[in-house]
Amino acid sequence: MEFDEISEIIFGQLTPKLESNQGVSIFAKERAKFEGWLKVELCDSLLKYYQVVPENNRVDITFNGWAIELKTVNTNIRYENVKKGKAEGQVYTFDNILFRNKSQGSKCRR
Repeated sequence: MEFDEISEIIFGQLTPKLESNQGVSIFAKERAKFEGWLKVELCDSLLKYYQVVPENNRVDITFNGWAIELKTVNTNIRYENVKKGKAEGQVYTFDNILFRNKSQGSKCRR
């Protein structure tokens, strides 16, 4: 089992779930976190291929020698119709942020 294989499963399974879920857009608009829901959906996707254990030794998801820890990314990026960030001058949490904006035609980066 390689990282690329796992990555394809995760992105292949989660992308349609994120794009078709109306609730996700509400959470995004309000800049609310939905980490718990994402854990459940990720477990559901991985269970089709691996034996998954959630919340194992304080790790969000473990399976077949792999561990996934989900963290939400705080950002100060402004978007039309999205609430202003809670803290002005906030810095990016990660250098490579995954984001898909269909209206602007940008692609998701990995």
